[in-house]
Amino acid sequence: MCGMATNNVWKIVNTQTQTGLKPIDRSETPLKIFPNPTAGMLTIERTVQGNPNAHLTIYNSIGKIVFRSNLNIRLQTIDVSSLSPGIYILTILDDSGFRAAQLIRD
Repeated sequence: MCGMATNNVWKIVNTQTQTGLKPIDRSETPLKIFPNPTAGMLTIERTVQGNPNAHLTIYNSIGKIVFRSNLNIRLQTIDVSSLSPGIYILTILDDSGFRAAQLIRD
């Protein structure tokens, strides 16, 4: 919205801008990580079709790779207890594309 003044009278005009992005339907998100936050074991669930192979990378807050693994099933558990407590970015690259999620290590 924006306003326009005419003779000291403001008229509110709706000026919506389309970005070309559609809203994310959280019920169909192809990546679930739990529990989050975690102190140790982390489960990764991917609801993708086709090839289950993927590359998992975890980055710390300054962008350094702190964990890397190959995933070969749609539901996999990994041990992140060796990571220091903090906030991390978990990325997965597979045939369906690139996805990222925030991971909190207690």
